[in-house]
Amino acid sequence: MNCLFIFMMQVSLTGITGYFMFYRNNGSYRSDEDIRKDDPALQYSPYILLTRFICAIILHLQIEPEICQSINLMRFSLYRTGNAGRKFPQFSVALMQFIGAICTEIINMLVICREINPSEIVQNLLAFGVICQIDDFYVETLKNNLG
Repeated sequence: MNCLFIFMMQVSLTGITGYFMFYRNNGSYRSDEDIRKDDPALQYSPYILLTRFICAIILHLQIEPEICQSINLMRFSLYRTGNAGRKFPQFSVALMQFIGAICTEIINMLVICREINPSEIVQNLLAFGVICQIDDFYVETLKNNLG
C-alpha cells in the first residue's frame, strides 16, 4: 500500500509540473510561435541547445539506474518466484517504479525542449531529478527506522 502511495505522489508531481509548464499563460498553450516572438535568436542558440543536451544527459544518467532496477525486479518476480500469488504484488511494485521513471524522463524532455532560458532548464532538471528520487527517499527512511 505504501508503494502505491509513493507511486501516485511521484506521477502526480510529474504530471502537475508538466501541466503547469505547458499551460502557465492563463490556461493557454505556449506555442512555438509565442516562443519565437519572445526571442527567435535565443530559441535556437547554441548555448540553449547545449544546455538542453547536457541536462537531458544528466537526467538520463540519474534515471537509468531506476529503470534498470525496475526491469531486474520485474524479471526476478516473474522467473524466481514460485508462488503465483506472490508474483503480482512484486511485479506491480517494479512496474510502478518503471512507469514513474519513464514518465518523469519523458515529461522532463518535453519541458526542457520548451524552455528558452538556461537557468529555467537547469531548474527543471533539478526539479525532475528530485521527483524521480522520491521513492528512494522513502526507502532510506524505512531503512533508518527499521534498523
